[in-house]
Amino acid sequence: MEELKKDLTKWKVATNNELENGIKSDVNFQKALQNLDFSDEEKVHFKNDLLAYYESFKTCEKCKGLKTCKSFSYGMQKIIQRIDGYPTLVIDYCPFYKSVKGMEDSFLIYDFPQEWFETKNPETDHLKKLLREILSFFKGDKYFFYLQASNLEEVEHPVAFLVGKINLKGTKRAAFINTPNRVNELRNATFERNNHSSSMLKTLQDVDTLILTSFGEEYKTDYTRDSIIVPLIKNRMKEGKKTIFISTMPLNQIHTLYQTSSRGSFLMAKNLEETIKNNAEEYVQTSSPESYL
Repeated sequence: MEELKKDLTKWKVATNNELENGIKSDVNFQKALQNLDFSDEEKVHFKNDLLAYYESFKTCEKCKGLKTCKSFSYGMQKIIQRIDGYPTLVIDYCPFYKSVKGMEDSFLIYDFPQEWFETKNPETDHLKKLLREILSFFKGDKYFFYLQASNLEEVEHPVAFLVGKINLKGTKRAAFINTPNRVNELRNATFERNNHSSSMLKTLQDVDTLILTSFGEEYKTDYTRDSIIVPLIKNRMKEGKKTIFISTMPLNQIHTLYQTSSRGSFLMAKNLEETIKNNAEEYVQTSSPESYL
């Protein structure tokens, strides 16, 4: 038993020494301490609290999302706050947990699994360029971002996650919709004289950022084009709202997709294509090498 106690003591000292060395050399943690205005005397006096804070800090720094949370308690973090002037170790929700809840609240409508909020984006080099282009789009004066992708699943989560992060910085709201499903819902509700149709269309027109995924795959009729798609796009452009299209179809094929056999259909379809094209940033995303593995 005595030998076991000695071994445990040695392990604890070694572990503490490792943590202390980490604290001294960790630039990010030192910045956190500077924000707390920690004096050298306090670093000695509150050593155990500092060690607990640092251990939790490093765990959360390696976070890959709430689904794989390795903290002492799900979504929680040990931090030090000044209470009545004294450094005090407290337990609070971790930054990622807070951002997840904030992102979820920022989406008025989202046609994707809730777990997307809880899983961090795989920031591969292949996707980083796309995300930089979208960030640039939000800073620019174009109304539309047309993203053509051969693999929609590869880009949908990163785009939704990025828009959610952007919205965290303000009071803006977003909607991420599966275009075929929602257009079908709107069309059916209209024919059933259901008020849900006008309410839904108004929400999609007014929301700050609208993401239309699987665009071009909806069932296309003159009514769909002229009473849902065109008014939605033109109203959003008129109000200066940002819209992101995600599609497997090239933008220059929109007029073909939305043309029917009825008279005047070609001109209406061509006008839709030109409206988007003249006000859009275009981006083609090929599948990453990983998607073929």
